Amino acid sequence: MTKAVISGVATGTQYDVKVRARNMAGKYSAMSSISQITVPTKTTAPGNVTSHSATSDPISITIKWTNPSDTDLKGVEIYYSTSSGSGFSLLASVDGVPGTANEFNWNYEDTLSLNQTYYFKLRAVNTSLVAGSYTTEISAQFSTIGTSDVTMNAISGTYSSMVSSVFNSESVTQDAISYSANGTGSDATTLNGYMAALITLGSIDSSVSGFLINANALASKRTVATSKYSYSIVLQKLSGNSWWSTAANSGNYAVFLGAGHATGQGSTDGIQASFATSFIDDATGVTSTSGAQYGLFLWETTETTAAYWVYGGTGLTLTELKR
Repeated sequence: MTKAVISGVATGTQYDVKVRARNMAGKYSAMSSISQITVPTKTTAPGNVTSHSATSDPISITIKWTNPSDTDLKGVEIYYSTSSGSGFSLLASVDGVPGTANEFNWNYEDTLSLNQTYYFKLRAVNTSLVAGSYTTEISAQFSTIGTSDVTMNAISGTYSSMVSSVFNSESVTQDAISYSANGTGSDATTLNGYMAALITLGSIDSSVSGFLINANALASKRTVATSKYSYSIVLQKLSGNSWWSTAANSGNYAVFLGAGHATGQGSTDGIQASFATSFIDDATGVTSTSGAQYGLFLWETTETTAAYWVYGGTGLTLTELKR
């Protein structure tokens, strides 16, 4: 007896089948009479969906699960509600291969609600359209961006501009700071100059990978000695350290006042110039801490008591860069 297997049939459906013979020469016999075959409906429910979960972000909810291993599995139905325990409606039917992992992405649109919790339950359905048991509920929501993701949330004391009470005045009192060129404090020396801008950081999250730093100042100095220049530098002081070091990637220092002048400038003339720099500091030693500082410092290699005037510029600004 010869048999043939017809795949892809649906349970509960009647099929009309007839056959004919063919010889080696390719000649066919007449068709047989029609045989009516109905694929029996299976009444046994499929196994349960397992390993179901729901995750979300501001634009989509992703539902994952593992299909039961029933060979007659048709797929999985996903139901949703805005209330736990009631009001569920069919969201999607997803065909699947028995025993494999599957997922469904529900993308946000205007008819849905941000920060609304949606509840989901799933069940498997076989080719006879017999459904298995519902899973336990899982939930997720299309969330708005939290304040912890706002990049400037940990910065305090940032000067967005130089203001008259702080910067538009003459400084006759020098700022003496401890400076370490190697960044360890073992070579710390004293620098006398003027801290033109200072920022103290709040608590910096470990997700911050660095800072975009912008420094700018317009300044004058009444006296610049012959062949001597004033310099500027962006400094970093880590929490717990008593010394300042150069901020990463800022360079050692920059000529700020007196460049190109072979003779000294007296108190009558003075000299004016601007300084500006922009760079990225990698935030090594700053993440997961609080109280680190950045400063824009002006000084001479042989500092005198001559006064500085700082009369403009944007000062010092920091922007967090997250991974």
